[in-house]
Amino acid sequence: MGSVLSISVRRNQEYWKKEMSAEQALKTRATDRRILPLIQAIESISGKAK
Repeated sequence: MGSVLSISVRRNQEYWKKEMSAEQALKTRATDRRILPLIQAIESISGKAK
């Protein structure tokens, strides 16, 4: 699971298309095409570490 967090309310609204608390963002999977390659790379690395 991945999340994008920012301390900027405006930036979070731009990304999530709605108001999001940090707690909500941490529980919400990021699906934006810009972040998916990073999520896939992290999941690949974490899978190899197990």
